Order: sequence, then C-alpha cells, then structure tokens
Amino acid sequence: MRRTFDHATVSRFQTVLGSQATGLQTFDQATYDSLGAFVRSELEAMDPTMHEPLIAFTWSRDIDLRTDVSLGHEFTSFVTNTYGLTGGTQSQGKSWAAKNQTETPNVALDLNRQRAVLGPWAHEVSYTVFELASAALLQRPLDSDKVNGLKMKWQQDADEQTYVGDTQLGGGVPGLVNNPAVATANVANGASGTPGWATKTPAEVLRDLNDMATASWTAAGWTSVPNRIGLPPNKFAYIANQANGSIGNMSILSYFLENNIGRNQGMDVQIVPIKWLVGRGAGGTDRMIAYTKSYDTVRLPIVPCFPLDTQRQGLYMRTPYVGSLGQVEFVRPERFAYRDGI
Repeated sequence: MRRTFDHATVSRFQTVLGSQATGLQTFDQATYDSLGAFVRSELEAMDPTMHEPLIAFTWSRDIDLRTDVSLGHEFTSFVTNTYGLTGGTQSQGKSWAAKNQTETPNVALDLNRQRAVLGPWAHEVSYTVFELASAALLQRPLDSDKVNGLKMKWQQDADEQTYVGDTQLGGGVPGLVNNPAVATANVANGASGTPGWATKTPAEVLRDLNDMATASWTAAGWTSVPNRIGLPPNKFAYIANQANGSIGNMSILSYFLENNIGRNQGMDVQIVPIKWLVGRGAGGTDRMIAYTKSYDTVRLPIVPCFPLDTQRQGLYMRTPYVGSLGQVEFVRPERFAYRDGI
C-alpha cells in the first residue's frame, strides 16, 4: 500500500533514514493523476480551464496542399515537360519559313516523371471504462482532452514535415527550408566585415533581402517574382523594430514591403517568421528563404487525419486516428533561393 506524508514528516524521515527515504512522496506529488483530480481545500478557488502547451504551427500558411491522395496511395508523382525548339525556349532565332523549303522544324517533347513518398500516419486515443466513469464524476471531458493532444501531435508532425522533411521517410526527404536542389549562398559581408544583420546598416540588410529575391527571380528565367520571404523569428523582430534612418522612422520591414521587385509589378510580397530557419544555415547560422508560394511551384500531399470507429477491447475504449503525410513536392525548385549567415 502506498502512503503519503506531508513535507514536514518527509523531512524528519529523510533526516533519520538518509537515502532510504528518497522514495517517499509528498502530499502534493501523490494527489495528482491524469484525470486532473486534486484534493482541494474549501478556501481554494480553482480555475477549471485546461492550459495546453504553448506550441505554434504555421505549415498550412506557407504551402499549398495536394489533396487528390488517399490512404491507399504509397507514392505521389507529377510530370515536368522539357521542349526542344529551334533556338531554344528562350528564343535565340525565329522559325522563319521559305516558300521552297522541304523541311519544317519540329517540336521535341521530353516528359520527366518525378515520384515522391507518401507516408501513413496513425495514433490512437484510449482509456478504460473506469477512467471514463471517474472523468464523468469530475465533469472533465477525458475523451476530448486526449483528442486535443492527438491533434496537437498531428500538427507538430505536419509542421516538421513541411519545413524540414524527415530523415526516415523514403530514406530521407527535404522540406521547404532544407532542399539541396535549391540555390544557396551566404549573404555578403557588410562594412563591418561580418555578414550578420546585427552588425549591418539598414541599407545593407535591405540589400540582402533584395539580392535574395532577385536571385530567385533570375533562376526562374524572369518568369515569377518570389511572393514569400521567410525569416527566423528573431530576425523578423529585428527588421520590424529597426528603423531605417535614411527614410525617417519607417522600419526596415515596412520599407521593404513597400519597395521591392514584386510590389513594383503589382504583386504583394509577404515576409513571415519561420522558427525552423533558426540555425538552419551553413555552420549553424540563421537562414532566410525566398520562394513563389503557388500550387504549381511547391505543395504538400496530405490526407488529413480522421477517426476510425471506436473499438472496445476488454476494459479499454480505443479510437484510432489515421492520415497520410507526403514528401514536399518541389515542382519548380528554381523558384526558390536560400541565403545563410544573417
């Protein structure tokens, strides 16, 4: 039988018994259980609100979803076209015709299939009939509280899969911020001789942002300007609060959003904080990212998790939840750019 003692009693036992008393539980430690049942005094005002862990998820903000998949699929794929044209796709010569010509140039087509892994995901919520009866007496929603915890796990996994991929799925797959196929470079040193934004002037920070956006635009053959820039949260806070002295009290963030290669072409560019960029760059430095957020550029195949029928096994009530998380599909990685060292 387990016995509990108040703090004073435990202290006396520890004095007499030494290390043999380390297994004794105090009153506070022994009166808590997973149902949230507490021994309360009559003068105690207890807040019944359940305060969950502080965790932020932003994956659905930064990527489009591919939803034409099901639990039965194990892979996803898409096809990219390459054309063979006279003069190339960036025209270096027109297809002029002559009245007496005997041959006409033809269009060559090369279809390239890209395949990605789709991983099954499963978790369950379970509790005994005794736990459920006790929860009813306490008027606490044990089942829904556990479902909230399961949904938090799903969001955590989807967030990680979106930004950094996975080391086990398919032998290792990348995410938005760590794809080796994306052109990566270090930002230039400032006048102080270092690349970090903390040692740079506002004009130098703006140059870094514009250089990255221009690099993505250039790699895409001038076809699409990046509409999203991701920064580590600390760097996002820095440019939001750091005033650009050359233009008055406007922050670096506000100035860039009003003056960038996208805005000048009628496009709104968003800058968002992404926690997965912290320490993601070369040598453990912070990384920033520019890309075009669109379905034909990058997307995440997904089957949102959903519950199966509740099953009774002995004293347990079990509700499995299933879904699928795929490998991030980089349809056009040339529309991305990474910059490290900020």
